[in-house]
Amino acid sequence: MKKSSEEEIKRALEEKLRRERKTASRDPFVRVENEDDDGYDPYSDRRPAKEPLFQHDPWA
Repeated sequence: MKKSSEEEIKRALEEKLRRERKTASRDPFVRVENEDDDGYDPYSDRRPAKEPLFQHDPWA
């Protein structure tokens, strides 16, 4: 590649990145468009909170 074409590509990529950062949502729960969704739920392997075996008598 020519040096000038490499520089043009680099500038174009930098400009694209700047535009994406400007328009990116600041909401931490919004997922990236191109994020690979493999269906894995990171919370699925956590055990549920332990529940009591019985409830105390509410009328006592």
